[in-house]
Amino acid sequence: LYFSDATSGSGEYDGYLNYNQSTQILALGTAAATRMTIDSNGAVNMPNQPAFLATIATQADVTGDGTSYDVTGSFFTEVYDKNSDFNNGTFTAPVTGTYHFCFVMTLTGIDASSHTNGSHTFVSSNRSIAFYNNPGADRNTSLGGNTFVFSTYIDMDANDTAFFRVSVSGGSKVVDLFSTSTMSGVLVS
Repeated sequence: LYFSDATSGSGEYDGYLNYNQSTQILALGTAAATRMTIDSNGAVNMPNQPAFLATIATQADVTGDGTSYDVTGSFFTEVYDKNSDFNNGTFTAPVTGTYHFCFVMTLTGIDASSHTNGSHTFVSSNRSIAFYNNPGADRNTSLGGNTFVFSTYIDMDANDTAFFRVSVSGGSKVVDLFSTSTMSGVLVS
């Protein structure tokens, strides 16, 4: 089933619904390209769905004295970025929707007795979502820190931005954001 806006070229099948009997795959297309497929098991593939995963290089002495550190900059390495919506730690929503974000944060240089307050925040245009913890509690002795996982859903409008902010207080500015930290996100609805 083709939706045409021209009498020749790719405009003839600008939009389409195509079922391939031999592969048993249903394809939905817009702008003359397949945007979604459903296979015979019901698995849905949306290859252009906004999604990213990025790792970071260690950032030294970013907090510890209550300094808020925006985890943005060119130290991110993208593992994947399906729609090129993530750049240097900042995600820009391509469409209005609900997005799921996850930040796996490893902090090192934590002093168990003084670094007792942590406030870590997903900052977005519509709202900010904060998490509070005691970074010195259950501190890994050999690492000199902890790994924390922060996960949330955020409603975003097209062109809204989101990034992660880290703050640890109670001591001096010696806390590092370690290279095992990652940030990810995906449009869910």
